[in-house]
Amino acid sequence: MADQKRFAPFAVFRFHLSSVIIRHRSHDAILYTETKYPMMEPSAGAALYDAFYYQHCCGMAYVRNEAWLREFGRIADHILNEIGPATVLDAGCAMGFLVETLRARGVEAYGIDISDYAIQQVIDEIKPYCVVGSVLNPFPRRYDLIVCIEVLEHLPPTECDVAIANFCQSTDEVLFSSTPDDYREATHINVRPPDYWAGLFARYGFYHDVEYDATYITPWAMRFVRAYQPVHRLVEAYERRLWQLARESKGAREFALESRVQLGERDKQVAEMEAKLAERDQSIAWLRAEQTALQNFHRRNSGADFSPSQGRPEPTAARQEQERLSAQINDILNSPGWKFITRIGKIRARIMPPGSRREQWWYKIVNKL
Repeated sequence: MADQKRFAPFAVFRFHLSSVIIRHRSHDAILYTETKYPMMEPSAGAALYDAFYYQHCCGMAYVRNEAWLREFGRIADHILNEIGPATVLDAGCAMGFLVETLRARGVEAYGIDISDYAIQQVIDEIKPYCVVGSVLNPFPRRYDLIVCIEVLEHLPPTECDVAIANFCQSTDEVLFSSTPDDYREATHINVRPPDYWAGLFARYGFYHDVEYDATYITPWAMRFVRAYQPVHRLVEAYERRLWQLARESKGAREFALESRVQLGERDKQVAEMEAKLAERDQSIAWLRAEQTALQNFHRRNSGADFSPSQGRPEPTAARQEQERLSAQINDILNSPGWKFITRIGKIRARIMPPGSRREQWWYKIVNKL
């Protein structure tokens, strides 16, 4: 009950505010204006996020299980260890998994989601901290961090601007992720590249922290922070990151070219070893044929007493010849050269499996050379 009272102001505040007001300050040559948005009613599309949606439209079924709790626990660990907020709002919390895992780690976390169904699935001990509501409406307090994971692509552009304004009024840091290329989901009506969202946040004085790696959420996740530093500091950070990326790209290209040259040399070695292997195969096949012939000869004449004058070898001589040929075959099979050739053949098969596209691609290059 105490927990319910502690979170009750969220609902009261949500229904009594009539607008979101963002007052921007002017500092260090960055100019902002005041923006005012009316209270927004929850979208009629909220009914779409029902049991069917969470069962079939989230990749894997979105239910409280070990896999999802482990994934959100991993995200919670990153947030706690790298950002260390005391208070967090998960905007679009669904079934409250991030709120649950953050609170298990001692963080005062709250959640809001437009889906009645999702909030009903929140476990009892976390329900006091998760409410049904819209990210378009003002929040009851400020938070050290707002997390918004794969939410705003579900909103039209005009509402996305309102939501981001709302975030920026209530925190100085936002961990943000919105898919840049998933057009298959029917509820994704505003799929945009990362620069689109960076532009929206920049309107309110928030800039992408390019030195923070948020890919533990998604490959396109970003951390936006309120810019209190001068413009030249922002430019330095962006240029530093661009320089690092340019060096990484250059190094990757050089490595690819070096690898191509090495692969060409290895391919020549493999071809030479294959030729030798083919010769050895022919020799072994001939020796085995001779061995078989001698075995058959010995089998036919094992009980006879042949003399040298008859022009045919005695059984003892046939056995000796058979043993000699067998020893010769074993020597070849156990020789270092044969083992090396066999190993090279296996390596080539792993690098370029017979009939694979890689093998076809390579022979095209070799033929052009």
